[in-house]
Amino acid sequence: MEECDAPRRFSEQLRRVLKMDGVSQSRLKTLRSWTYLMEVIYTHLHSKRMLHSGSAFEGSVTNGSDVDYMRIDPGIAAVNKQKEDDMHAGYIYLLETADVRPGYIKLVLMNKDHIKVGPEGTDIVTSKIVEEYLFQAENTKWYISSEKYTDFHLRLLKNTDKFSSLGMTKPSFYVHGPCTTTLYNNTSSRAFVIAGECDSAFGVECVNWPLEADEWLERKRDKGWPSDTIIEVIRSMPCYILPVGDPKSKTQHLEWRFAFVPAERELVWSFNDCQIQCYTILKCLKRKYLNAIVQDELSSFCMKTIVFWISEEEGLEMWTPKNLLECIRRCLIRLRESIDSTFLSHYFLRKRNLLFAKFEDEKLKQTTMRQISEINDNLLPFILECDAVRNSTMDKYIRLWPLCHKDLIAFLDANQNLAPDVPVVFNELEQILKLMKTTDLNATIACFPTSFQALEETAKAVMKLPPDIDRHLMESTRCFLGVRIGMTLLDEFCISTNESRKAELTYAANTCFYHSANMDGLCGRLYMSTFYFISGSIEKAETILRDIFSTNRVLFYGGLCRKASSTSLFSTARGNQTELIDNNFKITRSTFTGDMVFTSTDVSCVPQGLEYECMLLGKNMNWNFCLIHPLVYARYLHFEVAHALKKPMEFEESLTHLSDVVKNMEGTFEEHRALNLLGLCYSKLGRMRHAVQCFVRSLLITPTVGNSACYHLCVIAYRLLDESGTI
Repeated sequence: MEECDAPRRFSEQLRRVLKMDGVSQSRLKTLRSWTYLMEVIYTHLHSKRMLHSGSAFEGSVTNGSDVDYMRIDPGIAAVNKQKEDDMHAGYIYLLETADVRPGYIKLVLMNKDHIKVGPEGTDIVTSKIVEEYLFQAENTKWYISSEKYTDFHLRLLKNTDKFSSLGMTKPSFYVHGPCTTTLYNNTSSRAFVIAGECDSAFGVECVNWPLEADEWLERKRDKGWPSDTIIEVIRSMPCYILPVGDPKSKTQHLEWRFAFVPAERELVWSFNDCQIQCYTILKCLKRKYLNAIVQDELSSFCMKTIVFWISEEEGLEMWTPKNLLECIRRCLIRLRESIDSTFLSHYFLRKRNLLFAKFEDEKLKQTTMRQISEINDNLLPFILECDAVRNSTMDKYIRLWPLCHKDLIAFLDANQNLAPDVPVVFNELEQILKLMKTTDLNATIACFPTSFQALEETAKAVMKLPPDIDRHLMESTRCFLGVRIGMTLLDEFCISTNESRKAELTYAANTCFYHSANMDGLCGRLYMSTFYFISGSIEKAETILRDIFSTNRVLFYGGLCRKASSTSLFSTARGNQTELIDNNFKITRSTFTGDMVFTSTDVSCVPQGLEYECMLLGKNMNWNFCLIHPLVYARYLHFEVAHALKKPMEFEESLTHLSDVVKNMEGTFEEHRALNLLGLCYSKLGRMRHAVQCFVRSLLITPTVGNSACYHLCVIAYRLLDESGTI
């Protein structure tokens, strides 16, 4: 009896374990909101059209997963009919489907001598670029060459990201399908670096869907998946074309392929727990057991497509927790059948065969089919021995398999309490993720220089997002946009000589910082204190800092300036990391804090130590922003405030606390900036030996001209030479 019940028990356990690791419908909702906010920021704040896709944005992350971005060419549009030319600015291309396989098209330039004026000088920029990848065929038509287009953007990409503050060193590039893959071979042992692969696709928007895709919009669905609501949402979305041609075509260099990225994302985001977990396990099984055989023949996109088709054919009744194992089996059977027939229909373009020109080697085909059959016949042990999915809970789960001598019943009994099905636990984990995602959103806001008008426009666009976008993420984004608007106003205040205007700016900036003060448990108030310090209300700045340090609050830190293995909790009063003592501690917006974020435009509206850091931002060795641990910044700001108020006991106390906090920062991301702030404090007090030690340590960590320690040491050398009478 136990043997018969084992698959159901395993399905239930696996579901809970995966859900504990974030493979769930609730995580998909969070990722959907986060992605929409990221794209609103890029579009309205940075004038960059970018789509985020791939496992990181669709909740199916496995070991070795990469990050995918599609950058939309702003000066080009593709249309079905020539009359639609009048509706769009920039170069207009007509979709030509003659003599190409389903799913592919050619782009014919409608009028090479005519270009409409687009925003921000699009016409000038695009005109120069488009000449790079035009191709004139024998029939005198002008086409856009997908091959030249890819080569152009590869050259463009190779000249970016050579160095950045996030540890992207020595990237290599290669073309893979429609994507340019950037591989960051970072061997740094530091806690936070960016490593791995990032796929960037450069695409062109289609004003309307291809006629062949109308079938998807209109076809009868007896089982109710996807829902009518989702279909209507997708109907309003654009599709795109990517620069990759049919590998068997003589005109491959001129051909492009349709991509339905927004529609596919929306479908994945609508998955229930069982669907997303099945898709994730399928990707893991492929990576572990099939990639070595057929990596170039079979993609994760095929797995996603199979889940789409079976969901539509069977409806959601099949996709239940107790059926997880059976759903995986059904998908593997469909995969084997597809390979056997060498045919798998694209979900949106039914006539396009995803396996065209694949598995032409019969021996390889039979080997792959046998491997899939073996996996399906022994699915439980294959999943339990699959290390492609190794998150914290899943790792513990799998580790017990050999310890139980691969006895399934013993294994299930041993794991029955590993991931209890307690909704409050899952909700708290999701709350933590939402708070952590605010760090990404803040960095996205700060990653490029921008203007007051763009910040205001973006704030309005955020609040106009659909009601199903997560309210917490929206509010956190609005608050940080408010901080950036406040910093922009404060910058103008610092350079203005008109007293009336300065009063207006002070009032407006104060309003921005006040409404953003509760953005989290600490950073919002530190921005407010900074505003008071820079605008001359130093006593008010001191009051905020005293309140922070006098209240022994435990905060959950979700920023990047920490060791990967360290605790995420710290005490505001003691200024050190702490272990959780109170079991009733809840991680909420008021008990969470991220990093302090400053940009290249903040030079005139930050304390002296940050002036040096901000001056060097946006240059070759730095991104447009830097991150400072909030405790480091709080203690540094307190030193500056006490020093300005001439309170020796207080600034000595602050210096001691700052030194202790910086010691705890050893081995963390942006440690060199913390050392620079500490070194400046020592320098201000004339303790040059300590100051030099800090700056030298900083340069040993980040030995580039982008490190302000170089300039601090030059200042110290000049002062010492001046005092000695040498100069």
